[in-house]
Amino acid sequence: MEIDEDYSDHILGEVHPLLAKALIHEWAWLNSNRPDALLNLKVQTPKTYMNDSYAQAHARIMLITHPEMKKPWSRVNNFIYKEPYCEGNPLGKSHDYLNNIISALNGPTYWQKLPPTQRKNEYEDLAESLKKVAATLNKVGYHEPALGMMDEETYSDLQFNFFGQWRELTRNDSSFFYKIPELLNRYADTLQLEQRHKRALIDRPNGDDALVTYFSRSLYSSHKHFFGTPLYGVISTIAGIFYPDHDTSSEKIRSSIRAMR
Repeated sequence: MEIDEDYSDHILGEVHPLLAKALIHEWAWLNSNRPDALLNLKVQTPKTYMNDSYAQAHARIMLITHPEMKKPWSRVNNFIYKEPYCEGNPLGKSHDYLNNIISALNGPTYWQKLPPTQRKNEYEDLAESLKKVAATLNKVGYHEPALGMMDEETYSDLQFNFFGQWRELTRNDSSFFYKIPELLNRYADTLQLEQRHKRALIDRPNGDDALVTYFSRSLYSSHKHFFGTPLYGVISTIAGIFYPDHDTSSEKIRSSIRAMR
């Protein structure tokens, strides 16, 4: 197997060996199946960089080989290998943490990219549209259950997976047979209750630092959720690797995160 760049000798000792093995295998597979991908990767702009599976694989390789990642992994391992978070599966938690970084690097979602007023208006329109469709379906008498819209093979697989529990489950849990209009109304109510559009991590989606801001705040949220601490230094180091043309100092990162609304 010919690999454009073989990183197997550069894996950091702080990275779980099975995780490293899996990522190197993924990198080798992508290189053997997409010979032009590395060239395309080098000409991508920062805004499109993480939209490609090859680019994401390359980012994972950087995260387990870049010399500056030694300290972040050492710091994070203190939490990954600590009970009860570890739960006997440090490999799984290492992989989860890596995915959290990649998710942050992927940048803001559609809602995050919109100005606050437009985001609010579109969100409210979405919930209202769901209710309008539900009302129309009720008016014309279209009340098929969501479960009934499955093809026969999927339906049979679902029954097989639940096996002996199927009859009791469907008798006691009416959610299996929610009518589609009811599901739409329930989803609209959920959106209105949760106000998800307010969970924006960036204030100026078109600003020069939008990607760095989103990355920093996203990883901060992940750190607080899983580790109970922000780990500003870890965020600063990783941001500096992927956004070298921006101010990613700990002071800047801390200031940005504190400014979250």
